[in-house]
Amino acid sequence: MKLLKLELNNFKGIKHFELDTGGGDVSVYGRNETGKTTLADAFYWLLYGKDSNNKKDFAIKTLIDGKVTHGLDHSVEAILEVGGEEITLKKVYKELWTKKRGSTNKIFSGHTTEYFFNDVPSPKQLFDDHVKGICLENNFKLLTSPVFFNEQLSWQERRINLMDVCGNITDADVIASKKELSELPEILGSHKLDDYREIIKARRTAINKEIEKIPVRIDEINLGLPDITGLDKDEIKGKIVILEGRKNKKQAEIVRIENGGQIAEKTKALREVESKILELQNKQVEAGQGAKNELRETYFAAKTEITDYGVNIVRTKRQIASNDADIKRLMAQKDTVAIEYREAQKSTFEFSQESVCPACGQDLPKAKLEAARKAALEAFNLKKSNSIEGLNAEGKELKQEIDDIAAKKPTFLKAIEQLEIKIKAAEVNRDKLQSEIEQCSTDTAESPELEKAIESKAALKEVIEQLKKDSSQMLENIRDEIGDINSKIRQLEVDFDKFEVIEKFQVRIDELGTEEKKLAGEYEELESHQFITDEFIRAKVGLLEGKINNKFKLARFKMFEEQINGGVKEVCETTYKGVPYSSLNNGAKIAVGIDIINTLSNHFDFSGVIFIDNRESITEPLITDSQTISLIVSKADKKLRIETENQSLKEAI
Repeated sequence: MKLLKLELNNFKGIKHFELDTGGGDVSVYGRNETGKTTLADAFYWLLYGKDSNNKKDFAIKTLIDGKVTHGLDHSVEAILEVGGEEITLKKVYKELWTKKRGSTNKIFSGHTTEYFFNDVPSPKQLFDDHVKGICLENNFKLLTSPVFFNEQLSWQERRINLMDVCGNITDADVIASKKELSELPEILGSHKLDDYREIIKARRTAINKEIEKIPVRIDEINLGLPDITGLDKDEIKGKIVILEGRKNKKQAEIVRIENGGQIAEKTKALREVESKILELQNKQVEAGQGAKNELRETYFAAKTEITDYGVNIVRTKRQIASNDADIKRLMAQKDTVAIEYREAQKSTFEFSQESVCPACGQDLPKAKLEAARKAALEAFNLKKSNSIEGLNAEGKELKQEIDDIAAKKPTFLKAIEQLEIKIKAAEVNRDKLQSEIEQCSTDTAESPELEKAIESKAALKEVIEQLKKDSSQMLENIRDEIGDINSKIRQLEVDFDKFEVIEKFQVRIDELGTEEKKLAGEYEELESHQFITDEFIRAKVGLLEGKINNKFKLARFKMFEEQINGGVKEVCETTYKGVPYSSLNNGAKIAVGIDIINTLSNHFDFSGVIFIDNRESITEPLITDSQTISLIVSKADKKLRIETENQSLKEAI
């Protein structure tokens, strides 16, 4: 492609200017701010709507004292030779003025752009399609701006372009170049190299985080371990065995008492006496003593009845005393619940939250802090509500239990009163029977043997009742002793369980230690894989650098850099004589840029128009097949001066 003519009208302060190149190279001279760069801006804007710095939003309109001059059309027109054919492109940037209904004055309402191809008005899309047919935007800038490749493209984009120009090297070729890379295919499996390197990076980060957490977890476990100072596991176990033995003996004693023991023996003796009395009474009846014996039998029954009533009174009073003790105990519990209830009602929300992230040291987002506080407040209110509700329910249950026990006392007192009445009635009846016995006389002599048997029967009944009374108290005492033993056993079991908790936690600590070793081993393996992938990149980039650099005369490319940790980082940095592009002077940058354009032009089979700004900084001749328009600072030229290959001159108006 050749630029034959470029015409500017009211563009960035240039009222009118025509650049006739004749299809050859052109040099443009002028002081600073005379419009040299404006020529490049106009050419790029005409084609792609951006200036020479690849900016879309820049001032096109003419300014006078910093103010826009309205009513002007701003246009750029170019005649190009493309593939031996001349084409004309034109673009006009215009103001829009509209008149509102009911008003005679027009007001400024915006801008519009008109497009022309070969002097024919064209829609923007059709115009852009014609331009694309000449060359794609990114390719055009690569082939017309010496600095575009190094200053506008990212290193990744530069690398892609170089790969496109020079061709890539297959992974198989790289692996075959170094023996150390033979394991790489097996390591990668179905993954691509870049994907696997990202997997290594992510997994190493995750492993580091997990390894950092393990000591914290172990510390948390150690803080939660119960205190076993002064405790001996075997000694505790021995004490539990001894107490269990004592409890078993007490339980066996309860079984013996409940099964009878002495009561069974006395009951058997009573039955034998009763049988003997019956036999003697029969004989007595025969002897005429029947009536008196019946009175005596009734008399001893009355005495037994009085004894039974007395035993029942004692039992009832003992039950009342037990109930009173239960009420006292429950009242104490109820008072404790009441105190806890009041404290729960008075409890207030307190919240403390670190505002700085402990991992990175940065301030935490206010939204997260507020969300954490809100969540903590909701949890506090729920816990408080549940606590108050639970304590209230517990208090009601205790009160109901106290009321139920207290309600039984009148019944017990009434029963005692009735028993005392029955005792008095039974005593009257006993005394009456005794009097009747004394008054009773028969012609038959009393039997001393029968009298003795009846007395023996009464004595046995009293003994049996007393034994029953004593056994009840004994059972109560034994059960109390068993309760004390169980309490001691439970306390010992609590201490014994501490050892089991420690053993369980120690297992977890050992598991964490094993996990830490496993993670460390995996990390080492990933380090090895990382090293092999780094070696692959070194080898590949080394091969690539040689292949790429052979395509250029001046420019050289650094495709990777070594990291402090020994790893490899992919880059794409242009150098000239070993000096990085960023450190080159302007002349060297332009020379390297032209060298890159030459290679890219050969690759794309397209020669563009190269605008070379600050051309005066280059002392060596530039060799390129592309048309060049050199923009040269010249203090002597107050207006633009054009020098073509034929030495024709033209100044800007």
